Amino acid sequence: FGKKAPEALSVDEWWIGDSSAVNLSKGVSLLVFWEVWCPHCKREVPNMQKTFDTYSKDGLQMVGLTKLTRGKSKEEAFGFLQEKNVTYPVAKENGDLSKHFNVSGIPAAAVVKDGTIVWRGHPARLTDDMLKGWLN
Repeated sequence: FGKKAPEALSVDEWWIGDSSAVNLSKGVSLLVFWEVWCPHCKREVPNMQKTFDTYSKDGLQMVGLTKLTRGKSKEEAFGFLQEKNVTYPVAKENGDLSKHFNVSGIPAAAVVKDGTIVWRGHPARLTDDMLKGWLN
């Protein structure tokens, strides 16, 4: 906590949305790290869609980030995102963001407020009260 977030999201490719969707230096951003092979991610990614649907109107910026590990393909990831009706921005990253946010297990989430990391943990531990506190 307290570590500065990168000024720009360094990603290999945007799959949903683009870099204009998330500005880590301003407002509140939720980053969700996931992989298509991960059973816990398969549960949390749709829950994160509900979070995005609920709080994006209050200014929450959100991005899903994957590295496509364990031989999974872009097509498999796209199929999963489509099946779960994910609409928040999603990108493939090369691991630099995972390292910056100290992600060693997935799913993982990080909250950045005005350019500073204010929370990091499992997405299921993110509560409405926490989000409301950062957004207000």
